[in-house]
Amino acid sequence: MVVDSTLFSLVHDFFKVYLPNQKHSSPHTIRAYQYSLESLFDFVKTKKDISFSEITFKMIDHKMISAFLDWIEKEQRCSISTRNHRLNCIRSFYTYAANMESTT
Repeated sequence: MVVDSTLFSLVHDFFKVYLPNQKHSSPHTIRAYQYSLESLFDFVKTKKDISFSEITFKMIDHKMISAFLDWIEKEQRCSISTRNHRLNCIRSFYTYAANMESTT
């Protein structure tokens, strides 16, 4: 399978450039966003039975994100506010990724 270097490049830039330098996010906020995306990627890895490097944007569709959010709430027993926070972190990354892709 081909590695989606665009995904990993955007994840790197999101955490190393965008959040700290453009959004002026605190280290705590950055860690929370990292945890949210890592949790999503771990979920995708498990569901698809693939390695981290094989994850692509195409795999993380609406259905996958909905399943992830349900898993957080039901299996991980997280509160609705935690579930919504994870969604907001994912949404923020995808907004950033869409904006970066539209400028290239």
